[in-house]
Amino acid sequence: MSFEVTVQGEHHRLERAWTRFFKPNLGALVAELETIVVGQLKEAHLLLRSVGTADDKWDPVSFRRSAIEPHEQDDARGGQDVLIDAARDLLEWLVQNNPERAQGVIEEWASSGVPLLKRLVVHGVAVSPYLSPEEKLDWLLAKGWLFAYDLKHEVFQVIKVAYPQAGESNRLPILQAAERYPATGEEDDHKTRAYEMYNLLCWLTRVAPDCALAARKFRVVQDRCPEFEPRSYPDLDAWTETSVSPESPVTADQLLSRAPREAAEHLLARRAGGRRGPGLNDFLPATWEAAARSFDWSWRLALEFAARGEWNPDIWEAIFGGWAQSGLNTAQWERLLKLSKNHPEVLQFTRALAELLLKAVKNWEEGLRPFLSSLEALADQLWKVAETTSEMIRASGDWLLSAFSHAGGRLAEFWVYALYRRQAGKGKERVGLPGPYKERLARIISCTSAAAVMGRVILANQLHFLFTLDRGWTRENVIPLLDWAADREHAEQAWHGYLWYGRLSEPPLPDLLPLYEQACCELQRGPDEIRRHLHEHLAAIAVYGIADPLQGGWLNKCLLALGELGRVGWAQAVWRELASMPEEGTALLWDKWMARYWVNRINGIPAPLTPEEMKVMLDWSVHLRAVFPQVVDMIVSSPAPKLERGSFYFRLVDEGLATKYPKDTARLMIHLLSEAPSPFPHCHEVQKIYQQLIQTGGLAVEERLQLREQFLRVGCWVEDG
Repeated sequence: MSFEVTVQGEHHRLERAWTRFFKPNLGALVAELETIVVGQLKEAHLLLRSVGTADDKWDPVSFRRSAIEPHEQDDARGGQDVLIDAARDLLEWLVQNNPERAQGVIEEWASSGVPLLKRLVVHGVAVSPYLSPEEKLDWLLAKGWLFAYDLKHEVFQVIKVAYPQAGESNRLPILQAAERYPATGEEDDHKTRAYEMYNLLCWLTRVAPDCALAARKFRVVQDRCPEFEPRSYPDLDAWTETSVSPESPVTADQLLSRAPREAAEHLLARRAGGRRGPGLNDFLPATWEAAARSFDWSWRLALEFAARGEWNPDIWEAIFGGWAQSGLNTAQWERLLKLSKNHPEVLQFTRALAELLLKAVKNWEEGLRPFLSSLEALADQLWKVAETTSEMIRASGDWLLSAFSHAGGRLAEFWVYALYRRQAGKGKERVGLPGPYKERLARIISCTSAAAVMGRVILANQLHFLFTLDRGWTRENVIPLLDWAADREHAEQAWHGYLWYGRLSEPPLPDLLPLYEQACCELQRGPDEIRRHLHEHLAAIAVYGIADPLQGGWLNKCLLALGELGRVGWAQAVWRELASMPEEGTALLWDKWMARYWVNRINGIPAPLTPEEMKVMLDWSVHLRAVFPQVVDMIVSSPAPKLERGSFYFRLVDEGLATKYPKDTARLMIHLLSEAPSPFPHCHEVQKIYQQLIQTGGLAVEERLQLREQFLRVGCWVEDG
């Protein structure tokens, strides 16, 4: 089974909307669009990681895109390309118009763990007008990305624009770095390094034909390796950590036509070749595909390697990856479990086997139920291996992405899904967490290993599910992970997991609300995406929670801690919730707390209402149709925001509120236009609103005169029809 992330809507329409409306207005919309576009790219990558088809070096969305800039090899476009183009246009606008913000975005995306965002960062450096050629080359070397396979095209573009313009003193470090290709520890390392030096020097001589230093070093490598030939596209390289190659020297059909013994000998013999030799890595995609297509053939291949005592990680992970892609039935699982007992060496491949286990409980077949205890026992063995693996825990801008790429995170996911399968077999009966699971999850919570860190992120992510199984245990063990007062590092990691996919439910809210108050203070220095998800959580609690959010003071405390920018983000999240609610639901919400909230804000509680907040709260009115006159009362009692940009007037026309509420719409327009700038950019929309008002016949002469006076003041000509 394969997984693919798609973008809803026809890409031609999306592309037209971007190029005609959004791109020309980036000056006004760049901040909001950056949050939306980057959020979509991150979530697409996160979904792919959750099913094991992406990691921090490779994902299929990035792989299918040859270049960030328009390129001849990217002619088959789809909705994802519109998102990539949008992110590129946003970054290009920033580097041209707001270098300080651009630098912040570059550093943020560079540490995101999302391959596509890192490629966009390198592209941004390439096109940046505020960085000198020397600074671009220094930046590239400082990042250590000169030989990053997943960034190759964009890295080569930086070299293309910067190297020819740089002085000799700055060219020399690039040439020296070309001779220090990082060792990989693979058996084909020597030939790999030789070809990569050759390829980079070939590129340098193309982009800077006058560079005698590059030409001289290129000739030395040519003489040393006469079998190497220039490629048509030295800057395009599909090789990644997962060893995906654009062209494999053998197909899966050809491998399957060979006896497993012959195939094993062939693969082992290729370990001495180079990646362009071809070497072992060239054959891994076909091995993966062959394993996915034929378990029997790949099983005999695995037995060949086991009998020879060959435990090459690339080969075994390709076999396990193929099995994870196709899934194993009960008989096949029985064989694999027996293999793990007879050959405990396979347990070293913790991540690959964890993916297999996770696939089994996600794509559940009832025939596997008798084997569930055996699968759990295998997970226990893998956990012991993962626990003893020496590994540095690095700070992450997104701990959930890190957990999805780690054996510890995948094993924790397996146990959560296995719990779900066990519970599903008991119907509505709730008996709490089984004893063995309390022990497993307690190890995750209490241990200090990297595997435990990643496992805790997953447990926080699944807090609400665990709460439904065992409220007492979850209150005592999982909810405290979110407590910043107990352990700041654990809390940051847990909130990253909880906010991304934590599902809101009413029962644990009394325990969680004090922790949300902490998070509102602590996460203001966190990544933009995490803060956005926090705002969405707070909005969902306010909109869908049973209790009045103004009682107890938690909402006011949070909004005060968030600061103006956070309050704007929260108001935007509320607006998105309102947009999806039926009219009667929004009316109930207004009576429940929104009217009192607006009065409080007018009175400066918990903080004075700012123009930026008011712009967003103005958007609420479009979705509060049933109580629109009351909303207008609040708006005209609030400071009038200056709407230089945005789509409020367009939505006011589209919703037809002027037709249903002519006098209230007229009051609203007079209030807003009194502070409108001149020249006014929304004349077309307000002319339509005025025509709707005139057609109702519900305006008094004085109201019409006041409207026309405001229209003339801002330079909009209107006619009475």
